[in-house]
Amino acid sequence: MDSISDRIAWIIKESGLTKTAFGERLNISQQHISNLALGRKIPSDRTIADICREFGVSEVWLRTGQGEPKPEPDREEEIASWIGKVLSGDDEFKKDFVAVLARLDENAWAALAQFSQQLLEQRRRREEDTKKESEP
Repeated sequence: MDSISDRIAWIIKESGLTKTAFGERLNISQQHISNLALGRKIPSDRTIADICREFGVSEVWLRTGQGEPKPEPDREEEIASWIGKVLSGDDEFKKDFVAVLARLDENAWAALAQFSQQLLEQRRRREEDTKKESEP
């Protein structure tokens, strides 16, 4: 992907959205999105920032092609963002779930970690068994 228009076209494709829906997320017309993706228009700094924010794309990558398109999010920022969404939302189950997690002591966290490990191990064994059954 040599140009910013190529990278915008890639983001549109990866998003799985139509150009109309993509543009709606950015408050930009479908025609303008098409012009950006075809290289007929150059995106403004605001449009670049909006694309990066809405679709989790690295601004450096979008502008220059350097680095990865979607860098790993900072874990603490990701958690804080999710908790903020939960607390501001209407889903009482999610709020209750977060509240229960917040009250766990070290022993409960250790038990939860052990349970999670057992669950993952069981799934891994089942996948291996399924794979063996399907081999000729």
